[in-house]
Amino acid sequence: MDYGGRRSAVECGQRAAGAGGSGGWRWTRDGGCMSTASARGGDSDVVASPAPPGSLAMAAPGQFLIQRVVRMAVDVFRSTPQGTAAFREGLSQLTQLVHQLTPQDVAFDPNWVRDRRPFTQDRNIMPMTYVRLCENEYISIGIFILKNGFTLPMHDHPNMHGVLKVLHGQLQMQSFTPRRAPQSGILNGGDSAAATAQWDVRQTRLGTIYHTAKELPRFMGPADGPALLTPEMGNIHQICAVDGPVAFLDILAPPYDEHEHIYHTFRELDPVRLHQLTNGELSSEGWLIRVRDNPFPSDSAKYRGPRVDDIG
Repeated sequence: MDYGGRRSAVECGQRAAGAGGSGGWRWTRDGGCMSTASARGGDSDVVASPAPPGSLAMAAPGQFLIQRVVRMAVDVFRSTPQGTAAFREGLSQLTQLVHQLTPQDVAFDPNWVRDRRPFTQDRNIMPMTYVRLCENEYISIGIFILKNGFTLPMHDHPNMHGVLKVLHGQLQMQSFTPRRAPQSGILNGGDSAAATAQWDVRQTRLGTIYHTAKELPRFMGPADGPALLTPEMGNIHQICAVDGPVAFLDILAPPYDEHEHIYHTFRELDPVRLHQLTNGELSSEGWLIRVRDNPFPSDSAKYRGPRVDDIG
């Protein structure tokens, strides 16, 4: 894929940069992204009034909190070698800054979450909306809005970091951390899903299964601090909107692409089924199997907050 061309905000039918189109969501470098308190928090019934058109976007760069967030994210992931103390400190400062974000900082539109009815397949609506803020070779930032009860399927973030901040509503996030192989060299060749953290894998008649540590579910609302995922920690997750629609800001570094950072979707194997597949060898939670990487159905909405697409 030609990243420089930046064809659209989302492949498979979603139109560029919040034009309000619909189609299928596929996380790619040319506009897509994806990214993640054990207590419920925040007021899911309070949303910000949208800013008058043009009232924020014309401000000088750097004046608004969301612009500071974007600039810091670019600086951390562009200039700081990963694994260093400076990188860890920069990531910590970025997370603290993201925690300060409110719906007003991104000119949140209450119409995005007006429909509180439970999502069902027979309703002729998209279960998810994406609002693109910005993207470059270092980061992608956007807002995901999930309909009430919709679950974003389990997916990974190969060799990527992510910061997720709830702006409205409540979500439940189930994360999985890859377990390392007992010895090197057992990876599935160049499979980026396995190579992310040198996964422990097994071969079954259904295909390769991947060993993970299943984390405790997290309930998150606007009052909770951001969730952080890294290449080694919580790199796979699924997200469900709870008790109404949910909207969250998501930072991914680097963006998805069609080479090193290709997302994969998974499902967890039931321990009883796992026991059968492995002839009694395995029967624990946290074993995942790949499923077809279909685009997720979605539409888009336009971002009307402070200008951030020219930062970095």
